[in-house]
Amino acid sequence: MAESKIEITTNRRPKQLVSWRDLPPKVQEDFDYIKLSQWEELRFVQYRGEWYDVQDTQGITISAPSKLGWDMQVQADHPFAVWNRIASDSYFSGILFRWKGDEKVICGRFTC
Repeated sequence: MAESKIEITTNRRPKQLVSWRDLPPKVQEDFDYIKLSQWEELRFVQYRGEWYDVQDTQGITISAPSKLGWDMQVQADHPFAVWNRIASDSYFSGILFRWKGDEKVICGRFTC
């Protein structure tokens, strides 16, 4: 069986996170689960024309393969090891997020 190769595309430019209040009204409707107390949290980013809630994604943790949990467990030499969070849109593709301070993220798209 051939080994699959993961390709990550990113421009490595940090994008500003915005709060729910700063989203366009139509986009706010997509995130109707946000509570009043969370309206000011910097947690949304627009990437390739789509809005993402970076806090509503799966974490990426570097660990031994046997560890269980909600986070995606990867080894230190895995291509995802330098990223913080992942939002899969299929088994073979998705979006990666890497924090740059508290207010910015770098976004990337992966395919395999």
